[in-house]
Amino acid sequence: MKAKNTFLSIVMGTALAIFAFTGCDDSKPNTATIHGTITFKNLYTWTQSGTVSSADSGVVEVVIFGDSVWAASPGGTFAQGAPYNANEPVILTIDPADSTYEYSIEVEPGTYSAVAVGYRTNRSYSSASGKKTATLGVHWDHPDSVSYGFTFTGVPGYPAPAPITVLKGDDVEINFRADYKFAATWFNVWVNMF
Repeated sequence: MKAKNTFLSIVMGTALAIFAFTGCDDSKPNTATIHGTITFKNLYTWTQSGTVSSADSGVVEVVIFGDSVWAASPGGTFAQGAPYNANEPVILTIDPADSTYEYSIEVEPGTYSAVAVGYRTNRSYSSASGKKTATLGVHWDHPDSVSYGFTFTGVPGYPAPAPITVLKGDDVEINFRADYKFAATWFNVWVNMF
């Protein structure tokens, strides 16, 4: 009888241990990761001046926009608010000899309207602060081509960014292209138009 009770105790203990370790799978983090490679064109413009110009010192940031933030409006399609990671953007250290850069952003599960890379200038503008960042590229349906992801009414535009949906524990790779030369276009042309 004693052997039977010992055997039963061992079986019950083993079953409880198996249940405790496999009963629920909370091993996945409560976040997801979006990562990838951004391939830049025209980094020679960085070489020519060290930055866009001495008046435009700044940083290259990788950001992600929440669902419906990069959206159509009566004036066109563009970011309608701050990025999800505005307080902690991924900062890229640009080396003109290297055209590819890795990034990784940890996010909450959900849908995001755009992953973008931009040049944020330190230049002071008296008007909207949205003019301080030139979008250099966004993830869209053609990862081997550059899109800036915006349109303005009456001005030729660029294809919209592709939305991304991630679930708890996902590790999603998103590669896209960017064009550094567009920073000069943004600060010299677009800012003065609007």
